[in-house]
Amino acid sequence: MKRDMFNQFLLFLLVILFYPCLLDSHSLHLNSTTITFSSCLPHQSSILLQFRTEFTFQRREYYDGYPKMKNWKSGSDCCSSWDGVSCDMATGYVISLDLSDSWLHGSLRSNSSLFSLLHLQKLNLAFNNFNYCPIPSEFGQLSRLTHLNLSNSMFYGHIPIFEISRLTNLISLDLSFNGYMKEGEFGRLTQNMTNLRQLYLDSVQIDSPVPTHFANLSSLTHLSFQGCNLLGKIPNSIGNVKSLNSLTLSSCSFSGIIPSSIGNLTELIYLLLEGYVQSVPLVFAGDPLLSICLPHQSSILLQLKSEFTFKKNEYFDGGHAKMKSWKAGSDCCSSWDGVSCERATGYVISLDLSGSWLQGPLHSNSSLFRLLHLRKLNLSFNNFTSCPIPSEFGQLSRLTHLNLSNSVFSGHVPISQISRLTNLISLDLSCYFYELDDNDLTGALYMKEGEVGKLTQNMTNLRQLYLDSVQIDSHVPIDFVNLSSLTHLSFWRCNLLGEFPNVIFRLPNLQFIVLSGNDNLSGSFPEFRSGSMLKFLDLSSTKFSGKIPNSIGNLKSLNILILSYCSFSGIIPSSIWNLTGIKHLEFNSNGFSGQIPYSFGNLTQLEDLILSSNSFSGKLPMSLPHRVKSIDFRDNDLTGSIPSEISNLTFLEWLDLSNNSFTEVIPGSLFKLPSLTYLSLEKNQFTGYLNIQNFSNSSQLESLILSGNNLTGHIPSSVSKFTMLSYLNLDSNDLSGKLDFGIFSEMSSLSYLDLSNNRGLFITNLSTTSNLSSQFRGIYLSSCNIREFPMFLKTQGILEALDLSNNNISNPIPRWLLSVGIETLYNLNLSHNFIRGWEKAPLILPWTAMYTLDLHSNMLHGSLVVPPMSTTYFSISENSLVGRIDPLFCKLRDLRYLDLSSNNLSCVIPQCLGNFSSSLLVLNLRGNNLNGNMPRTCGDRNQLQTLDLSYNNLHGKIPKSLIKCKELQILNLGHNQMTDTFPFMVQSFSKLQLLILASNKFYGPIWHPHRFFGFVNLNIIDLSFNDFTGSLPSHYFRNWTSMEETSYNKSQLKYIGGGSYSYSVTMLFGQIPQQFTRLTFLVYLNLSDNELVGSIPQAGQIGTFENSSFEGNWGLCGPPLSKKCGTSPLPPHDNEKSGDSILSGFGWEAVAIGYGCGLIIGLMLGYIITSRSPYLVFKIFHVTPPRRL
Repeated sequence: MKRDMFNQFLLFLLVILFYPCLLDSHSLHLNSTTITFSSCLPHQSSILLQFRTEFTFQRREYYDGYPKMKNWKSGSDCCSSWDGVSCDMATGYVISLDLSDSWLHGSLRSNSSLFSLLHLQKLNLAFNNFNYCPIPSEFGQLSRLTHLNLSNSMFYGHIPIFEISRLTNLISLDLSFNGYMKEGEFGRLTQNMTNLRQLYLDSVQIDSPVPTHFANLSSLTHLSFQGCNLLGKIPNSIGNVKSLNSLTLSSCSFSGIIPSSIGNLTELIYLLLEGYVQSVPLVFAGDPLLSICLPHQSSILLQLKSEFTFKKNEYFDGGHAKMKSWKAGSDCCSSWDGVSCERATGYVISLDLSGSWLQGPLHSNSSLFRLLHLRKLNLSFNNFTSCPIPSEFGQLSRLTHLNLSNSVFSGHVPISQISRLTNLISLDLSCYFYELDDNDLTGALYMKEGEVGKLTQNMTNLRQLYLDSVQIDSHVPIDFVNLSSLTHLSFWRCNLLGEFPNVIFRLPNLQFIVLSGNDNLSGSFPEFRSGSMLKFLDLSSTKFSGKIPNSIGNLKSLNILILSYCSFSGIIPSSIWNLTGIKHLEFNSNGFSGQIPYSFGNLTQLEDLILSSNSFSGKLPMSLPHRVKSIDFRDNDLTGSIPSEISNLTFLEWLDLSNNSFTEVIPGSLFKLPSLTYLSLEKNQFTGYLNIQNFSNSSQLESLILSGNNLTGHIPSSVSKFTMLSYLNLDSNDLSGKLDFGIFSEMSSLSYLDLSNNRGLFITNLSTTSNLSSQFRGIYLSSCNIREFPMFLKTQGILEALDLSNNNISNPIPRWLLSVGIETLYNLNLSHNFIRGWEKAPLILPWTAMYTLDLHSNMLHGSLVVPPMSTTYFSISENSLVGRIDPLFCKLRDLRYLDLSSNNLSCVIPQCLGNFSSSLLVLNLRGNNLNGNMPRTCGDRNQLQTLDLSYNNLHGKIPKSLIKCKELQILNLGHNQMTDTFPFMVQSFSKLQLLILASNKFYGPIWHPHRFFGFVNLNIIDLSFNDFTGSLPSHYFRNWTSMEETSYNKSQLKYIGGGSYSYSVTMLFGQIPQQFTRLTFLVYLNLSDNELVGSIPQAGQIGTFENSSFEGNWGLCGPPLSKKCGTSPLPPHDNEKSGDSILSGFGWEAVAIGYGCGLIIGLMLGYIITSRSPYLVFKIFHVTPPRRL
């Protein structure tokens, strides 16, 4: 669950970072902050290493810097250790490359591998020497770029205006000191760059007037045309770019006067004109553009600086210690990072210290609270060491913008003081990074019940409210409807309760609303009115329900709609096609049904369409948005074939149609989609050959998952043309023929390969292939007819998972295998082979990262090896091991599953094995020659759920410590020599499902008037072949209600591994109750050799059992027995109420047969209730019934 929450949080954060058109310029800014959680993709590091080979390294005169590429080493993680490289935290793609001043020398050619980094968002090649080559037009392929800096890098020639103008996502562009433009091209360069904030073209030869459309670039903050030979007049329209902070027009060829409209640039603090190289105090409307900081203001700031230390935030790259530029004697208004002043007075009115590495508590007497003229304050992304938010913020009454997000505040939010900030336009108290290192995203700030309404009740001008991960623990007040200016509202993971007032969706200016991650928040959609300004709506992981109204089509400004993990149902209305600006639709994990609307094809801007885990049926629409990049329809009920029209989706990067019911042949055109990187068609019913012939080597495919289908034929050698492929899964098909493993030698990016469970597949060249360039992380070759350990594994130094199970390997485990992935291997499965032992058996296996180790069902002999200390799952059952269980097993503190069953182990069970680990869930020592007393199995805080010591030579009593095993579900002590009375302690095991004490020397009564055990979850009880006396009261059977249960899924009938357990009921007389027909999941029934009479019920599954289940009852008649019933058979017990015990028709009798039997009771009712924990359902029992349904 936490992983799903974390993935939703990451998606939300990425939208905040990369969807600036939805955010006001004063909202949360992360300043190029990057979190690097994922490893670099192999093909990305290959591209970078190729790029490195294209240049030499020479220092440029007059420049510092260093050769950043020199620490780019093969085998290291490019995302975390390569200078200048930053990656997407979720995918591992390289998204930022800063090679400024990196001593690069040589031409940047059009075929450079740089242009294969298609996910780049930021690229800085400034201050290098590209040897006067032209700027390659291939920069236009990097369509995701938001920042491009090619300045001062010795490019020459014509600037490729047409190609660079296609970079419509650019926020910052710097081409200074490079090349020239032709007449008229200047205007074309930026006409589509609507998000552009910074444009630097210093010393680019333009020789044209300033185009008038610059007035439309409303986001521009920095504009520099120094030495560009711009012609004509400075246009009056320059005054319309009111966001400008810096304007440089010096050393141009302008004529005429300076337009008075420059006086409209109220944000302008830096202006350079005609040959000047410093700020000019020109006066417009009587005010200077820049003021001198007041002495007492700089004193306050210097005092504030002294209150903190500077330490880089471990969770974020980027940022810097802004206060380090604060020096006494310099002007705080013009040269101190993060400080802005009022032009007329010199008072500090804006303080942006976001990401400034501040560390230390913010005290209530901080000098910060003396800056009484502050209007904007941003302290986000610092570390205030879990101190509370000081109530003194309420003194800063002029504040219009306050951002305290993600700065490690904790405790109660001072509501009464912050609510006094009635001028606030934007308030951000979000704290979703507070305990990231513990994988706990719960924030440390909280409000008391009902306070969230008091916070904002007087903030009539509020536009933006972000309270992500602040623990609110109350309803959303209806009073929010009075916040008519609100544009942004974000309550991610706030533990909101009750029903959300859906009238809030109708706020007239609302553009952005996030309610995701509030599991206890319910609600439904209102009828949406036309004219809504809503652009972003995220309700994921809430209890919102109902249907999507037709009026959803009125949200014509909507760009992103996320409804995943909710309880919506019904069909998607056709009015969805009215959302012509929608880019991201996410409806996964709901109850939507019906066909996927064909109208999706009309959504021409749609890039992501996610409808997974619903109940959609029918065929895949033939018409899908042609610009779509991601399609996820997995886990639905879709049928039919994949339409050929899908080959038109040339922008498609991600396609997941897994776990549906698609049929027919996979179209070959699917593999030719030029942008496709991820394709998953697993768990469908596709047939035919793998049609991957006749395509070029330019495929971008990185993941190909076709497992769980009915594909036939051989694996074509053309699969090697997928040179970018890192993950290939063809598991569980009907592929056959010989496969030369050498075809994978050309696939240098391949990291994960799964060819398992293709029983007609014969892999050759496994032991002679030594030229594999791939360094695999996962190899899965189960059921591939392999006869020996593949020698190519010797070169696999970073292997993480290896599965060679269900093959025909017979030679011993070679010594060299112990060094394969010695620091990385965490999953090794060699089960179901004929492995005869170890070439040289170590006492303790050496892999330091091992998690799951499965060696069961082989021919291993000799002593029992000890798994690595990190192991959590260890199975070595069904071998021929001898000797003792080494006490070193007791040092496996993380072990959760231990199965040593069906060997020839002997000696006493180490006493420490009973309680060495509080994490142990399953302990199976069944079927050995162990002797001595049962160990003191359960210590304090134990979690043991399965204990099987059956079929050994244990004696003595059950230790009293067993009473601590409160979580036990399976207890099997059968077939030993134990001597004790009935363990009445088990009455406290409320979860017990199986209790077996058969074939021991237990004695005495199993019933006591003051000791009742009900076992409402009990499914199997076997007390046979002991010396118990007395009888069981009938109310015991009435309380064994789980034996009557009929509602569980048939998949719960088996333990993993196919084990089962069978018993009979002895002695019985009377009729077989009609209620037995209710046992719809009955697997095995034996009523033979009793005193039963009457006809055998024929309804349900009772009638499916063979003759042997009923023979030996002189009075029984009817099928399957040959004895026919008379014309007047005994009537069934139709008058019995449905609530009666299933055994109410039986007469129960304890029969003493010599000394060896005592009370014999056994009943198998066909299923074991399995826990959700996977550790409870492994193979434990091996007795196979005569017939299984």
